[in-house]
Amino acid sequence: MDFRKSAGFDDLSRWIDAFILDRKSQDLAQGTLYFYRAKLKLFTNYASENSITRISQLTPDFIRAYLIDLSHSHNPGGVHAAYRALKSFLTFFEDELGDENYLNPIRNVKAPKVSVHPLEPVPLEIVSKLLKVCDASSFCGARDHAIILFLLDTGLRASELCSLDVDDLDVVGGSVLVRSGKGGKPRIALIGKRTRKAVRSYLLLRPEVLTDALWLTDDGDRLPIGRSISCSNAGRNRPVCQNRSSTTSGAPSPCPACGRAWTFTRFNV
Repeated sequence: MDFRKSAGFDDLSRWIDAFILDRKSQDLAQGTLYFYRAKLKLFTNYASENSITRISQLTPDFIRAYLIDLSHSHNPGGVHAAYRALKSFLTFFEDELGDENYLNPIRNVKAPKVSVHPLEPVPLEIVSKLLKVCDASSFCGARDHAIILFLLDTGLRASELCSLDVDDLDVVGGSVLVRSGKGGKPRIALIGKRTRKAVRSYLLLRPEVLTDALWLTDDGDRLPIGRSISCSNAGRNRPVCQNRSSTTSGAPSPCPACGRAWTFTRFNV
């Protein structure tokens, strides 16, 4: 019996589950798995609203209509990301099906255009204000001060920063081993003299705890990614000031990376 003739063989939800399982078996990063789940959830929601439950019901025009609908609530980059996730999924289904006569509907759908604009770096005057509110004589202040300088030197992602262990850092030579970079690939980053000095000052105040984590909360736990220093615009891992009242007079400048107002909340974790 040809399984392709069985009822529900091309059930959309079941194949998405199989796709995610395949990606897990490739040991992809949790962030990548989350990306696929989130983007494909957008598609299944749209498909459900249009009574589409099977892959055989998908057509190039339906996919185009989905992308147009998505553009009403997402920027061009978000639409393109959704397209990439859907293309990966349908290509996976095509490969698993192994039928030369199957016409993958997304092959006739061109990727949405995305204009690439370089992000402006954080102005040095903003960085200076961030550093000034950090009380380097306290544990949290020394940590925040070191983290800001660390991010400026290395450009690490939030997940990479928070996953560092003490042994990953050479505080004398300034080399930093990033064990799990993008795509799970390790790499070496470097920090300068000023940052090395700030990190050493932080380590002198770092309590003796069981964890090997480099960056700790004031409770002695590894600094969680969700509480790392970032711009108020989700997805932009940019440093922000931590205390509105003590850092500026008047309205703060907008974030140069996204144009939104800076978030000034104390980094107490």
